[in-house]
Amino acid sequence: QKLISKGISNKDKYLQDVYNKLLLAQDSLNYGDPKNKLIHKNTIAFAQTHLANIIHDEHLLDTNRDLFSKLKKVKKNTAIVEFVSIPKDNDIQYCAYITERNAEAPKLIYVCNSSDIAPFITTKASDINKIYSDKHRLYDLLWTNIDKHLNDSVDHIILVPTGILNRVNFNAIPCDRGILSDLYSMTRVMNTSSLFTRKNRLNKLDYDAALFGGITYDLSEKEIIEESNRYINHNRNYKRSIEQRNSRGKIKPLVHTLWEIESINKQLCKKDYRTKKFTKVSASEAAFKQFSGNSPLIIHIATHGFYLDNEVKKELLKYYNKHDVLKFKEKSLMYSGLLLSGAQYLWNGNNLEPGVEDGILTADEISRMDLSGTSLVVLSACETALGDIDDTEGVLGLQRAFKKAGVDNVVMSLWPVGDKQTAMLMNCFYENLQRNSSINDALQDAMRKVRSIYPNPTDWAGFVVLR
Repeated sequence: QKLISKGISNKDKYLQDVYNKLLLAQDSLNYGDPKNKLIHKNTIAFAQTHLANIIHDEHLLDTNRDLFSKLKKVKKNTAIVEFVSIPKDNDIQYCAYITERNAEAPKLIYVCNSSDIAPFITTKASDINKIYSDKHRLYDLLWTNIDKHLNDSVDHIILVPTGILNRVNFNAIPCDRGILSDLYSMTRVMNTSSLFTRKNRLNKLDYDAALFGGITYDLSEKEIIEESNRYINHNRNYKRSIEQRNSRGKIKPLVHTLWEIESINKQLCKKDYRTKKFTKVSASEAAFKQFSGNSPLIIHIATHGFYLDNEVKKELLKYYNKHDVLKFKEKSLMYSGLLLSGAQYLWNGNNLEPGVEDGILTADEISRMDLSGTSLVVLSACETALGDIDDTEGVLGLQRAFKKAGVDNVVMSLWPVGDKQTAMLMNCFYENLQRNSSINDALQDAMRKVRSIYPNPTDWAGFVVLR
């Protein structure tokens, strides 16, 4: 009755699909197979809540109608799989909209609950190797139901994860026929609107790249100040995330990162890129910040990434809440970042004078830059895809920061990655990229090559591309 009172036409295929799913699930619950009772209940709950939201929000209805009209523009043999979440009791349900080019409306299907997938979200190497080696566990949980609703001709998936599903590498999910990226070419995006606003600028005539690696983390205060003063000072009106008085131990040098950027530099120079290498002391936070407003086409950073643990966050929250200086999203962007030259000094709890760049580059600082000239950022570091999860904003970390700064594509890692294996993977990635492969295909081919040498998933499956 509420739908009718809103004057919604029977020709509205988008709403019809959601409503029909609701009716079908209700019938199936009453008369269908008892084994599927839980699935039907979850589908009903999701459809009811989603319809209620639309009924009371005309803007949301218009947005969904507009989105579906845009999705008609997707290429042949392409399906968009957009995950959505909804609170249910003390859990979260994950469902998916599946849209194909010639479909009358998106298909709405139930996938799983948050409690079902949570045990599979880990950064522990032994667990990752087990999870991404089992041909059924992840596939049965996340993909079996989706696969049933895909047209046989589909060979390209545009994936829009949400919530903790951002922590899953869908490309590397094993199945009886290999892994999902053997079956589909996959494009991972933050939201569907980015499909129609971004262009591939890697084909432009003016090529330039900045490469960071072989970084010296342990510098004296004098060396840090001298390097910082080489560049224009950046005024800051916010608190840095790492400014605490506790030691975190020695930051280990990454010996293979220098070889990594030297190898990449040779490849790019063959393609007439204008490259600049930042190594040792020169791979500084101040050097990186000079790109704001004039950023190169490619930025490659081979270093340590960090995402603070809960105990450190608690310490920071006490300060932030006491002084009421930051909102939730701003706080979350303080918890992850990259370590550049001289980072050891402040990492150990020492003080630096105001205005000196300390080598600890937070996601918050990156988000305040203008990197709109950059098509590709490669974060060749550990756990650079991690961050606080927000139900509406997604992952609030480095990926959010670089996208907010205007970058088109971000290559990032979901778990700790090995120095030697990562250097090999990145070398293969750029080799593939110079053969005019797409960024996604270049990474997938690089993963396959590393996989043939290092079969453990922790060594080859850690990286994803976010468009």
